[in-house]
Amino acid sequence: MSARRASKFFESRVGPSVMSHSRQRLMALDIARRAAATLAALIASPSEVYLSLSDEDAMRAHTNDVALRNGRLIAWVTCAANVLWWVADRGALPPRAQATVGALRAVILAMALLQIVGLYSTRPGRFHPMRVLVPTFAVDCVAFGFAMGRLGSPSTPWPHMMFLTVLIPTVTPVPLLDRALYVVGGLGLLAAGYLCADLSYVRDPMFGAWFGYLVFSMLVGVAAGETIFGAYRAGFRNARALASLAKTLDARVLEKTAALRSLVGAIEQGREAERRRIASEMHDELGQQLGALRYAVDTARERYRRDPASITQTLETVAHLLSDTGESVRRIVNDLRPTLLTQLGLGASITWLARRCQEASGVECVVSVDEAGPALDERVALAAFRVAQEALTNALQHAKATKITVAVAVDERRVCVEVADNGVGISSATPPPGHFGLLGMRERAAQCNATLDVSVAPSGGTRVRFEAPRDGAARQDDSLEARADSSVSR
Repeated sequence: MSARRASKFFESRVGPSVMSHSRQRLMALDIARRAAATLAALIASPSEVYLSLSDEDAMRAHTNDVALRNGRLIAWVTCAANVLWWVADRGALPPRAQATVGALRAVILAMALLQIVGLYSTRPGRFHPMRVLVPTFAVDCVAFGFAMGRLGSPSTPWPHMMFLTVLIPTVTPVPLLDRALYVVGGLGLLAAGYLCADLSYVRDPMFGAWFGYLVFSMLVGVAAGETIFGAYRAGFRNARALASLAKTLDARVLEKTAALRSLVGAIEQGREAERRRIASEMHDELGQQLGALRYAVDTARERYRRDPASITQTLETVAHLLSDTGESVRRIVNDLRPTLLTQLGLGASITWLARRCQEASGVECVVSVDEAGPALDERVALAAFRVAQEALTNALQHAKATKITVAVAVDERRVCVEVADNGVGISSATPPPGHFGLLGMRERAAQCNATLDVSVAPSGGTRVRFEAPRDGAARQDDSLEARADSSVSR
C-alpha cells in the first residue's frame, strides 16, 4: 500500500481527528520500508554478500566470484589486445624482434583462449578460478622471460618490459600469503625463462641492478595489492553489515506497519461496538424512560381533567423519570468523553474513573493525586486519562488483581500517571493476535510525545507508567521509536 493510499484508508476508516498521528506514522514507515529496500538493492544482492555464511566464508566465496568475473574479462581483453598489437608489431618493431614477439603473442593468445575455455566451464562457487589462472600465468611468465632474453641482455631496454608484471599481483583478489607465493613463483619463472635464453646474462654489469629492481617492483606490487585488497575486504564486510541491517529494518517496518493496520481495524471494530452499546443503552434505558415519561404525562393530563388535585403523585413520578433520564444521558456522555476533564481536571477525572471501577468490580482502588499548576493541554489530559482507563481495564479483566493503586502527579513541567496492581504480572512473550490495548496506549502516548513504560510492579503485578510534558512538546533527545521499543508487552 502506498503512502497516499494508506493515508486515505486511515482517514476514511477512523477519521482525521483520531488517526492523524497514526496516518503520519504509517506514511513514515512506508517511506522507511522503501528506503530499506533501495538500500539493500544498492549495497549488494543476497548472492553477492552471502548473508547465510560467516564473514570469512562469505569473503572467500565473493573473491572467487570476483576472480572468475574479472578473469573472464581480462582473458577477452588479452585476446583482443594481442590480435591488434600483433598487426601493429610490423610497423613498430625492428625486423629481428618481430618473430620473437610474434611467438610470444601466440603463446599469450593460446593461454588466454585456454583461460576463456576453463573459466566459462566453471560454475561460480564450484571451482576456484585460480586453478585455471595460475598455470596459464606460469606459462606466460616463462614465455615472456624467454622472449625478452632472446631480444637482448639487461643492458638493453627489452628486459625492462618485464616490470609490467608488477600489475598482476596488484589486481589479484587473494590474501597476503597467496599473493606472496604467486609473486615469488612468477618472479622465479620470469628469471628462469630469461636466463634460459642466455645463461651468460648473469655476468652482465646491469644484471644485478635489473634483477634487484624487478624484485623491488614485485614487492611494491604486493604491498599495493594488499592495501587495495584490505580496503576491498573492509568494504565487503561493511556491505554485508548494511545489507543485514537493511533486511532487519525491512522486517521491522513490515512488522510495525502490520501492527498499525491491525490497530486501525481494531479501532474500527471498537467504534462499531461502541455504537452498538450506545444504541442498546438508548433503546433499553432512554427509550423505556421516555416511554414511561410519556405515559405519566398522559395520565396526568387525564387526571387533571377529572380532578386537578389528584395529579401530585403523577408529577412526582414524572420528576423522578426526568432525573433518571438526565442521569442516563450524563453517563452516556461521560463514557464517550469525560466532561470532568474540562470541568475539574485530570486528578478528579481519574478519581471518578477509579471509583466507578471499584463499584463495578469490588476491587479496591486507591488513588493519590498531587496536582499543581494551570490547566493541562487537552491532548495530554485526554491521553493520560485513556491510558489510565485502559490500564484499569487490563488489571480488572486480565491481571486478576485484588488491589489497584493509581498515582497522579502534575507539576509545572510534566504529567505522570502510574497504575499498579497486585495481579498475575506481565509476560515477556508477544501479546496474542487481537490484543491491541498496549499498542493503543503507545499510540496515545506518541501523540503527545510521552513515554510509556510497562513493567513489573513492586507488588508482583503490572505497573503502567505514563509520563509526558504538560504542553505535549516534543523532546529532542527521545525518539518515538526508542520509546516504543523500551515498552514491554503484556
